[in-house]
Amino acid sequence: MSKVILFYGTNTLKEDIKELVTSEEIAKQLSVCIPNEKDGLVYKYELSMDNLKILDLTSLDILVWLAEVLKNKNVLDSKRYQMLACKFIKQYAIDISSYDVIIGYRLDASHLYLVKEFVQDNLDLNIFKDVLVTFEKKYYIKNQKALNNLKKIDEGIIVNYQKYNTSDCKLREKIMNLVNSEANSVTKVFSTLVKE
Repeated sequence: MSKVILFYGTNTLKEDIKELVTSEEIAKQLSVCIPNEKDGLVYKYELSMDNLKILDLTSLDILVWLAEVLKNKNVLDSKRYQMLACKFIKQYAIDISSYDVIIGYRLDASHLYLVKEFVQDNLDLNIFKDVLVTFEKKYYIKNQKALNNLKKIDEGIIVNYQKYNTSDCKLREKIMNLVNSEANSVTKVFSTLVKE
């Protein structure tokens, strides 16, 4: 029987389990990422993979993962972006409707900042890939069948807000430094990947 240990971080007492990560440390950071100065909670789960249809987007081309992000997040409001995003999704997206669990890269506010820089043509694809593959994997629970395979294996661990609420700022600073670095050739960018 194949099982994976996952963590869920929140700063509310209500658990709304849909997205879990593989690292307790990352779950702690996520539990306090909302800037309301409240301590967080982290829960530990075991997911039985038996009889579940799993799609690991991190094992596919990075552009497939990005197409899925663009399908589900309103990254930018500009008309140019909206037109390019529609073409990009049509070109790179795959059908995920039959899967119970989707594994992708973690996408919180600072990670979305990286995506925004890329879709605005400010970041070369090679740098985008290099940063993205260092991100924690996130498991997206898509349906009740997958939820039924998820079992809580401990009560919430309290997370100190002051100790863990700095990672988001550090990551944004790292991304901005990469955008402005000599390594960023800005040649293979979002708009160049869209076929007319």
